[in-house]
Amino acid sequence: MNRPFYVPLSTWAGQSPWANPFNFGSIDLPLRMGPSDFWTFDWGQSYLRVDIGPFAAGVSSENLWWGPGMRNSLLMSNSGPGIPHVFVGTSRPVDIWIGWLEVEALWGRLSESRYFDDDPRNDRRLFEGVIYTFAPAFAPSFTLGFARVWLYPDERVSGDIYLNPLVPPFVRLFTSRPEQNGRENQLASVFARWVLPSAPMTSGASIESSMPALEGSIPAAWPSPVWTVSCRAPSTWPRMPAPSLVSPRLR
Repeated sequence: MNRPFYVPLSTWAGQSPWANPFNFGSIDLPLRMGPSDFWTFDWGQSYLRVDIGPFAAGVSSENLWWGPGMRNSLLMSNSGPGIPHVFVGTSRPVDIWIGWLEVEALWGRLSESRYFDDDPRNDRRLFEGVIYTFAPAFAPSFTLGFARVWLYPDERVSGDIYLNPLVPPFVRLFTSRPEQNGRENQLASVFARWVLPSAPMTSGASIESSMPALEGSIPAAWPSPVWTVSCRAPSTWPRMPAPSLVSPRLR
């Protein structure tokens, strides 16, 4: 439909007149998607995934939810559409003797709308992320997790940037690469979830922060943290059948 309504036109140099004039030209959040009706196509909540034993890989356009929050998630949530991405990781919790481990790494691309600016150099962004969750053998109802994401301008990344999700999770935490000159962004989240075995309740908490450089101390690394705490009665989910050795999926 996109029927006409009053829109205060953006006066920022180089921006579309439909761009949002209230955020200093820094967010691609148009007040109106152009002057007329339009149609579009996207893949929605689609994915193609192959499971080989305890490993999984695939492509997806789903939105993701990382962390124990129920109303809000700090890093990845379903408040917006998903981004096209490829992923690799575990297909199920893997027994590593001291507990159960799950890992997922992904690489995706963010695209600018047609109603932001006229600079073609910033039309694409490289998005990378990795999440680890661990349930110790002595307390299987307790889960500890760590997630980290990177955001880079596509046209300025070198090949080793794509290895970020595959290196140990705390390497170069919040350290800016000189060649990026501060144009990249990093976010990290630590979270925990505890299902109380003797009470019908699940609790969770997480902390997230963003910073361009690590100064060598915890207070410096988390200068403006965001916290979330949640509690709920657990739901009873049907037990999933054990997967075969190779399991392709399409949705």
